[in-house]
Amino acid sequence: MVRRVEPRPLVVTAATLVVVFLLWESALLAPLKLFVVLFHEISHGLAAILTGGSIERLRLFASEGGVAFTRGGNRFLILSAGYLGSSLWGAALLRLSAAGPGVRRGLLTAMGAALGLIALLYAHDLFTFGYVALAALTVILLALRAPTSWHHWVLYIVGSVSCLYAVVDIGTGILAGGPVAWIFGPRTLNDAAMLAELTGIPAFVWGILWTGIAVAIYGGTVLRLGPRGPAFAQVTGRRSAAQTLLDEIDRL
Repeated sequence: MVRRVEPRPLVVTAATLVVVFLLWESALLAPLKLFVVLFHEISHGLAAILTGGSIERLRLFASEGGVAFTRGGNRFLILSAGYLGSSLWGAALLRLSAAGPGVRRGLLTAMGAALGLIALLYAHDLFTFGYVALAALTVILLALRAPTSWHHWVLYIVGSVSCLYAVVDIGTGILAGGPVAWIFGPRTLNDAAMLAELTGIPAFVWGILWTGIAVAIYGGTVLRLGPRGPAFAQVTGRRSAAQTLLDEIDRL
């Protein structure tokens, strides 16, 4: 008999938070962060299309930055879509991480195909094309060759980092500058700074708003997952008395 032991979702969330924040500035997390930056830029592009505009090209940088070149559309919604879109993409991946093996495999295959199309249509420089094409190939190989248990963890981890990206990036890029950046705007041109120019509302206000929304989306999604969240272990054999007792406590 094989029984899967599920930890409480808050335990998994806490572990994910610790790992992400500890490794945020390390090279180990750089490829994943750039993948989330791609979600961010795609969100800008989709907002442009949905509001009557178009995407001209996407560009990623080795410094873990990116930019979406768009034409037309609603500028307010396009600028707002980056961090909010990253959070929504992350929430969707988290929810789908709890789906059945066939759904997860199909999702990863579709994601890889979509990335390949994006590389062909919108990645006009060598670095962006190379990264997006490699990401597409990696995701497709993962979908077709990796064990289905890997699919669950990949979707959960990428979804978590995508949700947390807004919190960490805003905290380090917009709010970390202190009162000077709050009053006069951040030193670098980013979504919040451009939205401040457009609306007259300081960049730090947009930063706080986006951070709050990102935290709410991530927390709400994890709590809704409940016992369908990631499992840390599998136990083979008979259930112990301690396991039985824990099950009874959970039912109370």
